[in-house]
Formats: sequence, structure tokens, C-alpha cells
Amino acid sequence: MDEIFNYFIIIGLLFFLFFILIVIFGYIFFNLISKKVLKIKNDYPIIFKIFLSFAIGTTIYLSFAFILLGLNTFNFYSAYLPLVAIDVLFCLLLLFKSYKTGNLKPYFNEKLKNIRQKKKMIIIIFILLTILIYLQLNLQLPIILKSTALQYKDPYSNLKNIYYMLDTETIQEIPIYPPGFTAFCSGALLISEGYLVPFYFLKLGSLYLLFLFIIYLFFLLFYLFKSFYIAFFSTILFFSYYFYLYQIFAFLYCSVAVFFLVCL
Repeated sequence: MDEIFNYFIIIGLLFFLFFILIVIFGYIFFNLISKKVLKIKNDYPIIFKIFLSFAIGTTIYLSFAFILLGLNTFNFYSAYLPLVAIDVLFCLLLLFKSYKTGNLKPYFNEKLKNIRQKKKMIIIIFILLTILIYLQLNLQLPIILKSTALQYKDPYSNLKNIYYMLDTETIQEIPIYPPGFTAFCSGALLISEGYLVPFYFLKLGSLYLLFLFIIYLFFLLFYLFKSFYIAFFSTILFFSYYFYLYQIFAFLYCSVAVFFLVCL
């Protein structure tokens, strides 16, 4: 049980680290597109900025990953380290620019003011997140940990593709599943070592994906209908659909694809 708990923490760190890196990377392009190309104000709610940036960043990252896979050079130094470097440089540049123009302190003061004004909503969100985590740990996690094996047959095919990509730095000649899902999972795992991490990534990754999906879907519905109750019950109805829960629990490529589609 201690080993599973350790991998539960490791997979969570790998998943959200990669998520944050992709979000920052995608935000660079999202900011450029909204201001320079479309010439519209970047005034979307922060939750939409995060997930739109994630979808845009994933699209661009996978395009870059396929180029590297075609050159047989998909590894930590070519596909992960540049992502970290670009994100760090962008954040440092943003901080330096804000500090130089004197906008850093007013920016944080404004955000703190907004937080105080929306204290009731923040408390509701905190309660909902607590309930969500509790339900996942008490309903979803026991199903996942019922057996040491993966949930279904399909994830073993995905695992085989991931092992092949990490070992050979290229794609199988006839991939069993769309290589985008394999590249996405492999990209998150480039920082890790060993064969057990990819195994537990496919076994436990659905916990974190479902957590993100529920949060985004709830806020999307709340933004569209301006009603907490409609957003809440619509989210419950969506995830009562057995077929989609099957895809989520198995951590299959189609569940990730639907997540990207909703983000965009």
C-alpha cells in the first residue's frame, strides 16, 4: 500500500507539472493570438484562460513532438527541457516587465481585492473541491486499486506504445492507437525513469484527468447559464453517462480527446 501511495503522489506531481508547463507554454501563444492576430481584449475568466492555454499548448507541443519523433530524437533534452526553459524565461520576462513598469504591486493588490469581493464564491468552490476529492478517494480510487493490474485490456496496448516511444524515441510503424495520446503521456513521463512509472501513470492518471474535467465543465456551464444549480446538476448528469466513465477509468485516448475538444 505504501508503494501505491508513493506512486499516487509521484504521478500527481508528474501530471500537474506537465499540465502547468503546457498551460504556460500555451498561454504565450494564446496571448499573442488574442492581442496581435484577433486584436481582442484578453478578459476571459481565469479558469478559461488556463484550459484554453492548455488546449492550445498541447496542440503546438504535439506538433513539435511529431517532428522530433520523425527525427528519432524525442527525449528529455529535446522535448521536455526546452519546454521548461521557454516557460521559465517567459515568467521571468513577465515579472521583469511588470517590475520595470511598476505594475506588479497594483496587479497583486487588484487580485487580492477581487478575492475579498468574491469570498462567498471562493468558499463554495473550496467546499465543492473538498467534496470532489473526498468522492474520488472513496469511490473512484477503490475501483482503481481493486487489482494491481490495469483496469481493462486496452491500457496495456497504450502502455506498450508508451514503452516503445520512450525507449526508441520514435513511433511504432503501425500504432495501435492515435500517436497523439501516446506522445502526450510520454511527454509527461520524460522526466521520470523506470518501467513502473508509466504503468502507474495509466493506472492512476484517470483520477487527475477526471478532477480537471469536472472543474472545467462546471465552470463552463456556470459561465454559460449563470446558474449554480444548472451547472451542478448538468455536470452530475454528464458524468452519469456510463460509456464516458468507462473511458475515463480506463484512461483511454478518447477521454483525453474529448477533454481537449471541450477546452477549445
